[in-house]
Formats: sequence, C-alpha cells, structure tokens
Amino acid sequence: MKYWQIPPENPYQYRFSAKSLDIENAYKAEVKLNGCIDIVKLYGDNDDDTIHICDLDDFIARLEEIRELAKQKFGNDWPI
Repeated sequence: MKYWQIPPENPYQYRFSAKSLDIENAYKAEVKLNGCIDIVKLYGDNDDDTIHICDLDDFIARLEEIRELAKQKFGNDWPI
C-alpha cells in the first residue's frame, strides 16, 4: 500500500512536498535535501499538528521502541 504522493507541481530542487493518499488519515510533508522533514497531521477546520524531524532514522527507532514498550505493558490487545 502506498501512503504518499508527490504532486506534480513541485518546482523546488532541494526539497519536495508530499501529501497523504489516505483521506481519513490526512498528512502532508515537506522533505528537504538536508534530511529534515516537517510532517503535518491535518484535522480540518485549519487545525493541524506539526512535527519537525532532522534525524528520521533515530525518530523511527524511538517510535519502534515505544511501540514495543506499549505491547509489553498492555499486551497484544494494544492498541484498542
């Protein structure tokens, strides 16, 4: 399954924008050549949450570890 699409109107050489293909879980991202990424969770009505990440591999490792801790704490029923 694909989650992201780069719209054809990306004029920049050192960065690109991507948008979520999943309408129910709408995200957008700004990806820069220097490795930094801004990921925005879109809620509608001009409400959103943004996270700025410059070490994606480290961030993924931290998410994987917290997922494992949650599974240990709550068991296989997590998430509800």
